[in-house]
Amino acid sequence: MATIQYLLLETLVIILTNHMKIYLKQLLDYLKVLLKINNKKMNPILKLNTIENTNEIVRLLKKSIIELCGPDYGNDSTILNAWIENKTEENLIKWIESKETYSITALVENTIVGFGLSNITGEILLLYILPEYKRKGIGESIYLYIEELLLKNNVTKVIAYSTITAKPFYLKMGFSQFGSPIKVGKFDGEYPLEKSIVI
Repeated sequence: MATIQYLLLETLVIILTNHMKIYLKQLLDYLKVLLKINNKKMNPILKLNTIENTNEIVRLLKKSIIELCGPDYGNDSTILNAWIENKTEENLIKWIESKETYSITALVENTIVGFGLSNITGEILLLYILPEYKRKGIGESIYLYIEELLLKNNVTKVIAYSTITAKPFYLKMGFSQFGSPIKVGKFDGEYPLEKSIVI
């Protein structure tokens, strides 16, 4: 009797183990799909020189500075407050309406997820992404659109004074450093970067 019970128990364990293997495999496959979706590059709608929803853009700029850049600057409130001080709707409208700048607003499903600003001579002034949309190709899409506009204006070099946070992005986009970083408090804050562009 004990032998039969043991065999039944052993069979049950084998069945449960096999079911568990199948379940774990399905779970692993599901997680792989989720990971692919999470890392999927997005194709945002890009709008040029639009002053719609400036309040939303201002919130994006401040959120990006505090949440993405803040840790690289020790979350120093003095630095961060000075950084976001001029990020107001009034200033934003002036920057967008200026004939000396290009502004790009990136949208995904009617949500503003990124904003870029450059002057027409080739200096990137702003390039910020909502934290939850980082590494989704939003920044790349904005930058490449700016580069396209600059090329049409016969600009052959782009300059960016990059944050610590954004420097890897710019290097990935083909920029190189041409000088020593400018100090922001005790941090190396603005890295002078440049890129030659051709048609």
